[in-house]
Amino acid sequence: SGPRHGLWHPSGHLYVVTELSREVFVLAPDREGRWHVRSGQPLLGTLDTDTAAELCASRDGSTLYAGVRGSDTVGVLSVCGAGETLQLLALAETGTHWPRHHVVVDDTLLVAGQLAHEIVSLPLDARTGVPGRVRHRTASPSPTRLLPMR
Repeated sequence: SGPRHGLWHPSGHLYVVTELSREVFVLAPDREGRWHVRSGQPLLGTLDTDTAAELCASRDGSTLYAGVRGSDTVGVLSVCGAGETLQLLALAETGTHWPRHHVVVDDTLLVAGQLAHEIVSLPLDARTGVPGRVRHRTASPSPTRLLPMR
């Protein structure tokens, strides 16, 4: 499956995006402290040749964003229950080529388009969390990681 990135949820669950199988898994420890897969969600609509790249969360942790290189999309997943399950809401276009990394800053998803040599900003719908069309493009030579300044 190719585990690529992990992300902690405030509930204590660990989310892992897999590069090769394009899935997001939810892991949690049992009473003895052994970790187990609690659930998983495939990024439906992705192509067999795609690879997942990054996983980040909305500010409140209720939505996850999983970048997909190849089809240049981002999977939008809703965190359900106490964080133990995920539901795919959308597979949205990033508007850039080879989305290597992305971060949520306020009401915007910033996406590093590694092969497009740019960073794009996508507005996030306040109700659904789904990204809209590209709002701005900024030239950047082969961006691979974004670090928000706060």
